[in-house]
Amino acid sequence: MNSVKVEDLVGRIENERVALAPVRDIEFSDDGLKVPNIEGPLVVDDWATKKLGGFLDVPWRYLQKCPSNFKEETVNFWLQSRSEQEAYVHYRGSDLLGIYPNTDSIVTHSDLARRFLERFDGQDDVREYHVTPEILQLDVTSPGLNVLVPTRDRQGIDPQVGDVTDGGIRLVAYAPNDSRRPYVQYYLHRLVCSNGMTMEEPTARFYGKGKTRGEIVDSLSTVVSDMLQLVPSKLENYASLDDHAFDGNIT
Repeated sequence: MNSVKVEDLVGRIENERVALAPVRDIEFSDDGLKVPNIEGPLVVDDWATKKLGGFLDVPWRYLQKCPSNFKEETVNFWLQSRSEQEAYVHYRGSDLLGIYPNTDSIVTHSDLARRFLERFDGQDDVREYHVTPEILQLDVTSPGLNVLVPTRDRQGIDPQVGDVTDGGIRLVAYAPNDSRRPYVQYYLHRLVCSNGMTMEEPTARFYGKGKTRGEIVDSLSTVVSDMLQLVPSKLENYASLDDHAFDGNIT
């Protein structure tokens, strides 16, 4: 994506919602999944069919191949077999994104993205925003996170091949019921070619902690605040390496 400002992206993030509903009141038909207090049936595409099959312990490929009338009968039979349970229904607009057992650890991509962006200035740059039902990646940088390697006379020069050119902070999150935890990490770009091509330097990951939605989101938000205070010093330390004398000839 082309770089956009944080304040512009905040208004573009589509709301994902999670509704808790008794399974006995959920009904499947050709039109989609009907859930109490959600307007209209939710569209069940291939991704949502996988999640629905996982919730019902029915192979999703079997559901895909079922004739529509038999599929409707099969899904509703297995829904009613769980009539005493409650489920979290995860959706965006009229699209079903998933259905999960009643648990307070369901964290949506929009929840995480908004809290992540709150830690940045509105004029900071979003370098990457990629979101699907399976994964979210969000990279943010700011002018203060660019590296200008100084010369001996303290005059800036353009980065050379091998130099770190800029850095920022990345958020990665998986589907809400994925066993992998969301995490944040520094990212650093190193110039690898004089035509401007860069590659990323591997850095440590800091995973969300906690058992509830609030605890997980809060823990990542706190880590981002701490990281933002440390990134400039990390990049300054890199730039200051030019002041160090090393043994041997440099050609």
